Amino acid sequence: MKNTILGQVTLDGVVQVYIDGVPLTPTRSLRIYRHSPDGFQWGYAGSGPAQLALAILLEFTEKDIAIRHYQEFKFAKIATQRSQEWLRIELDVLHWIQLRECENDEHDTNERKKHYA
Repeated sequence: MKNTILGQVTLDGVVQVYIDGVPLTPTRSLRIYRHSPDGFQWGYAGSGPAQLALAILLEFTEKDIAIRHYQEFKFAKIATQRSQEWLRIELDVLHWIQLRECENDEHDTNERKKHYA
């Protein structure tokens, strides 16, 4: 199922992010990594985008899987946003995560085969 992730910076500078219309806060992600205590951002590969990527993945999967993939998600989906004022991502987030997990499993299997060959 495709998810819609929307973000905006209000006139007074407050960053708001929504996943399928539900507000997203950095609270849960900050308990794991404090990349950006000031909150979310996008459009570059810094601490605010890292916090946003982690928060998004935590909404769809368990902590260890989110931690494994949030930096890649940041570079692929958050840092590439062109506007600093608004964010729009249309993506099946769970499917994106599952594809990365399958790639990891394939890589691990190939490494084991090399080791035992």
